[in-house]
Amino acid sequence: MNNRFLIFIIAIMCIGLVMKAPASAGDGRGVDGAVCDIPACPDYRKDVSWASRPANPDKPVDVFYVYPTIYPKKTPKNMDVFNDELRSDVQGLLKAQAGAFSDSANLLAHFENIVAKSGNRS
Repeated sequence: MNNRFLIFIIAIMCIGLVMKAPASAGDGRGVDGAVCDIPACPDYRKDVSWASRPANPDKPVDVFYVYPTIYPKKTPKNMDVFNDELRSDVQGLLKAQAGAFSDSANLLAHFENIVAKSGNRS
């Protein structure tokens, strides 16, 4: 088999995969074609996207805390990191679970666009 034919076959297969792929989040539709609300993504260059980020990281150790999944809703699929109630829940977890490190480490924790697991109810 020559290389041109092999490249042609691979290109056709790739086009077929793209055409059969489910709708992406970028078009505002779910796999089933239903229109869904997609919360804004956090911008980690900004302080508002962080649950904890020291202004002056002066401790010898950095601790990056990833909180457990707290988002149980079915729609929207992604947690809205700008929702005040959810942000408060994250702050509570941060204090309860990672607060022990705050005296001896630079504690970092970002707000995550958590995706709800299938089977969860709103």
